[in-house]
Amino acid sequence: MVLVGLGVPQTLQGAQVVHTLQGQIQTISRGPVASLEAIKQLGTNGGGYFNANSAHPYEDPSAWTTVLEMVAMGVISCALVWTFGRFIGNRRQAVVLYVYLTKCLGVGGVCHLRR
Repeated sequence: MVLVGLGVPQTLQGAQVVHTLQGQIQTISRGPVASLEAIKQLGTNGGGYFNANSAHPYEDPSAWTTVLEMVAMGVISCALVWTFGRFIGNRRQAVVLYVYLTKCLGVGGVCHLRR
């Protein structure tokens, strides 16, 4: 609902045909974009509703949607590690995973900066 409020389209209607100022006809694609964003963030199998990831202006219409999607990617990843610890009944292993993944992120960031 937050993405819809920030301008990401959410409709079950198909594409809309409009007339441009030059008098030509243009087809504007639209669909359930906002509800598919979480699925796009979790999966690694494609580029979202418009097949351009968040580069399409309808999937990412403002800076606030960009920030929201970046936070969601981090929160979802952390939640999966936390859920792992809950499922096995040992939260200490989740903490060990957090530390290890944070070190991997740090090493990757440092190596990237040295290039």
